[in-house]
Amino acid sequence: MGESGRVCQWVLADGKICGLPIGGGSPRACKLHANAGNITSINDTKEHLQKNTRDYIDLTRLRFTGVFFDKSLFSPDKPVKFDGTEFVNCTFDQCTFFNASFEPFKRPCRFKNCQFTQCGFSGCRCSFRKAEFRCDRTVFLDCMFILESSGAEPACTLDFSECTAVSSGELFDLSYVQCNTFTMEGTTVNGGSLTFFVYYVDNDIQRGLGLSLNRVGRISFSGLRFNGRFVYKQSPHLGRYGPSLFLSGINFAEMSSAQFFDANLSGALFTNSIIEAIRFHNPVWPKEQGRLILYDQIERNSRTDISTDDIKELTRLYVQLKKNYELDRNFIDAGDWFHREMECRRRLLNQDPPKNPFRRVIMSSFFSLYHFVSEYGENYVRPLAFILLLWALFAQIYLFTGFAVGGESIEYYICPECSLSIQILWDFLKALVFRGGTMLLQLGRSVTPLSSWTTGLAVCQVLLTLTLVSLFLLALRRKFRR
Repeated sequence: MGESGRVCQWVLADGKICGLPIGGGSPRACKLHANAGNITSINDTKEHLQKNTRDYIDLTRLRFTGVFFDKSLFSPDKPVKFDGTEFVNCTFDQCTFFNASFEPFKRPCRFKNCQFTQCGFSGCRCSFRKAEFRCDRTVFLDCMFILESSGAEPACTLDFSECTAVSSGELFDLSYVQCNTFTMEGTTVNGGSLTFFVYYVDNDIQRGLGLSLNRVGRISFSGLRFNGRFVYKQSPHLGRYGPSLFLSGINFAEMSSAQFFDANLSGALFTNSIIEAIRFHNPVWPKEQGRLILYDQIERNSRTDISTDDIKELTRLYVQLKKNYELDRNFIDAGDWFHREMECRRRLLNQDPPKNPFRRVIMSSFFSLYHFVSEYGENYVRPLAFILLLWALFAQIYLFTGFAVGGESIEYYICPECSLSIQILWDFLKALVFRGGTMLLQLGRSVTPLSSWTTGLAVCQVLLTLTLVSLFLLALRRKFRR
């Protein structure tokens, strides 16, 4: 076969060879793939694309240096693959990408001091998975990612998962996203800020600081590592909706600040995250039985095999949320998180009880009493009502155990046929006074018990009263803190 019959042997992403005629002084490669795929001029790329007869554009495993990509280069209906390609000091200006892929191919896709300006990304999928960005300016400036589902690809996805970005500028600015799923799972961003504006309005493109997300049903930041300023905003007047929001495995304390504005968190998961440092501004949380609850618990409660570790994790999250809200002096909602925390501790005690049976009984009794009497210190009316009930109950009991006032003995016997009289009411009033003195620790003052039963009941009443008063004062204190 003559020189003119030889074709480029460069292996593409699909495993096939390039197949274009050799050129550029290389015996085995075309002009584009000559010089080991190092490209410094766009002309060879344009010529390569003009000769390309495939139904997609393959620019994988190349290295572009100082290349300016303009809007005339790519077809709006041909998928383009840049898998494993490196870009140094390159600019993409008003380019249109269809089903763009910047994924790893033997090496990650790398960008050094590059920028996408007013570019459009369409199709049903766009992926920058595991891409590396090292830039001193905004990477995606005034770009639009409008991805729509198709029959073969029902879920359109914008994928920035497992990326690494080191930038003195922003990763996104004045850019817009419309798709089913947006993910930055496992991504590491060093420097700059991440701002996301979320809303749900048909045929309404809004672009502001950072990245605007419209009609995105699933947003995932799980495993994100970031040391800059994180802002998540949701428009309160453009329709509130709750996307499935994945915020698991994130240490928000590592960020310089983390703020959520008007966020609908009814479908947000925070498992294994450090969330005490987040500042919530007018959030919407799910509710159960009139109290705030994490969607993490709703999701776990739907299972039949919730584990001890799951309950411990929920307890940890509720402790952090309680501290978070107390720091913002929002004691009403902090009370809801405290109630959820105590419910988890009570559930954990039942599911993983202490080995010591005595300690198990004491702890179980404490949680049950704490919940029943004062709703874990959140209800001051209940202990007050129990104090009054206890007072009346013991006064009634002491009419039958007997006591003496000023030398006069008062003792009744159970008699079903006896009717109520003025004397009985008067003696009951004396018993109330006697029991009131007992409750105030004034035992033995002008009132004398007639039997050991009366003395024993008085001691029990004092102990119960002290417990109820303590719970009442605790709940009252939490009430006034609000």
